[in-house]
Amino acid sequence: MLKHQKHQSVVYNSNGVDFTIYATPKPTKSGLKIYWVLEERLTTGKRRLLNNKSLKAAKDRADKIRAATLKGQAARMSLTNGQWQDVWLAFEVLRNAPYGESLYSAVHSWLECIQLLDGKATLFDAVKFFVENHRGNGLKPIRIRFDEAAKLYHAFKVADGKSASHCDNIRSRLNRLATKLPAGVMLDELTAGQLEQAVVNLGLRPKTRNEYKITLGNLFTWAAKQNPPLVTKGFNPGKEMERCKIKHGDVKFLHVPELAQILTSLPAKRPDLLPLVTLVCFAGLRPSEAARLTWAAVRLCIEEWLDKLPPVYTSAIYQTKCDAVYQHVYDMYGGGVAG
Repeated sequence: MLKHQKHQSVVYNSNGVDFTIYATPKPTKSGLKIYWVLEERLTTGKRRLLNNKSLKAAKDRADKIRAATLKGQAARMSLTNGQWQDVWLAFEVLRNAPYGESLYSAVHSWLECIQLLDGKATLFDAVKFFVENHRGNGLKPIRIRFDEAAKLYHAFKVADGKSASHCDNIRSRLNRLATKLPAGVMLDELTAGQLEQAVVNLGLRPKTRNEYKITLGNLFTWAAKQNPPLVTKGFNPGKEMERCKIKHGDVKFLHVPELAQILTSLPAKRPDLLPLVTLVCFAGLRPSEAARLTWAAVRLCIEEWLDKLPPVYTSAIYQTKCDAVYQHVYDMYGGGVAG
């Protein structure tokens, strides 16, 4: 197709920015026509192709795009009426000064401040303005140990109505981490490096390590929202931990002959696993779900299922059926499948 075939290409400089413009033929109802395509990345940061009927129209469009970006930059550079774009930056630097973990973000913020000031004021002017005008009315964080914060966070999740398994996972993960961290370490002293090393020392797989990262990020976010806060706003080493890359394996579904072969050979190799494997295969359960299954849960499931019997079945018949089905399941899978 001739649609994207470049014939003539020029580089047009608009106020210090180069735009590529090229001619390309495009089929229309009236025949083949030449359009001038303008490539630009300023407005969205991504490559865009803009069609124009002439080279002059393409250049005019480039000038308009460049003028719009300059106008936006000028608005962001404005420091009039005491609205200093770097005030929040000075606050970030002063707030994070005691914490080595936020040193990177502070240096990055100073770099942004230099670009915003653009020679209109010095960094000292920005900090002086902040110190003179910041009232400091916000609540100061109270210091707390990591293990104490973990207990409060778990209690919050329980009170918030989260599921028992979800709350148990949070408590288990934070308790395990506490054993790998320095004894009595304060919550606001932890760094991403310390947390990463603690998670690594637990010997976890990449997927589980990422789940620990999420749990820690949520813990610090919750801590900053308390009244009074437990850490300063924005201090979250959990979110600064590196995310592990996960290799996803292909899922293979067993066919009936393969399943029959497994069930036939299993009694000789691991007879203790035969009830579990049978239940997992035919009930569609995950191994972890089957391992947590209790006989009380099995009984409840049977009763709920038999509730669908027609009304002709009396309560006595219903109870008899429940007992019979439960006894059959127990006889078949009673080898330690359910606790």
